[in-house]
Amino acid sequence: MGFATYGLFQKVPKRTCAFRGQGRFDGYHSLPPSTNMLKTKDELASISGAILSNPNVEFSMGFAGYDMLAGSLRENSAISFIKLKDWSERKGVADSADALAGQFNGMLWGSKESMTFVVSYLLSWAYR
Repeated sequence: MGFATYGLFQKVPKRTCAFRGQGRFDGYHSLPPSTNMLKTKDELASISGAILSNPNVEFSMGFAGYDMLAGSLRENSAISFIKLKDWSERKGVADSADALAGQFNGMLWGSKESMTFVVSYLLSWAYR
């Protein structure tokens, strides 16, 4: 049985189509514990503006007051949902989902007001 499985994995192509990513991200935002909801909303608006400045982004939507990682309501947390433009409008490897996630993380890492990281929906390791 093990040899049959191994043989099957050798025959099936590792990549059946070009890697492009799904073009959707989650952004997780965490501010200091004493931050109130108004400050969280202001920081979320600032982050959304920075993300929307990228020409490859179709839209960004965020919710302040919810910590997706903990699954609880918190005044100092927020979540963003980011949708990229269709792949036909994003030309080149620099506009792929993985590359843009790296750009967004690098851009938002320098914020002194919040800790933010962007995560792609696609499990990239499965396609490498």
